[in-house]
Amino acid sequence: MKSLILACLTLSVFCLACINEPSGWEDSAKAEKVRVGDSLPSFRVQTVSGDSVWSDRLRGKPSVVVFFHTRCGDCDRALPVVQRLYDEYRWQVDFLCLGRNQSLPEATAYWQQVGLTLPRATEEGSAVYELFARGIIPRVYVSDSTGTVRAVFIEQVEEAPLRAALQHLVYGSQSAETP
Repeated sequence: MKSLILACLTLSVFCLACINEPSGWEDSAKAEKVRVGDSLPSFRVQTVSGDSVWSDRLRGKPSVVVFFHTRCGDCDRALPVVQRLYDEYRWQVDFLCLGRNQSLPEATAYWQQVGLTLPRATEEGSAVYELFARGIIPRVYVSDSTGTVRAVFIEQVEEAPLRAALQHLVYGSQSAETP
């Protein structure tokens, strides 16, 4: 019986890490603050390596902004996908992962355990995240070199569509194999 209760509590924590939203978030029109065609909101964070990253710095080349939490099952599946694309596009695209309601030690331990090298920052609250949305994570915002959001991936981050969005921004209408 104790095992069943512990399993239920553990499952609840994982589910809440992905949602953790205020009441009324179900209204998707209110949950989505940044949509395709919008500019990235103004924000500033410090990465774990000490670099300052702000929205204006993400202009000049395409960028990918990822919101995650290390206890979110969908984030566990999404981050390796983003890592593979980071490994491939890191010189052509700026990447930034932001841990929502995430402590630095917890995120650092997770990054080491999973073997991620993506640039990341964490925030104990969700102030930066709330500039973008009130809803489920992971969220991936892909913007062009002007800071205009061109694609948004929510909850289920599939490699093929994310890769296609990056290829389009990096190579235009050409194939990714064409330099």
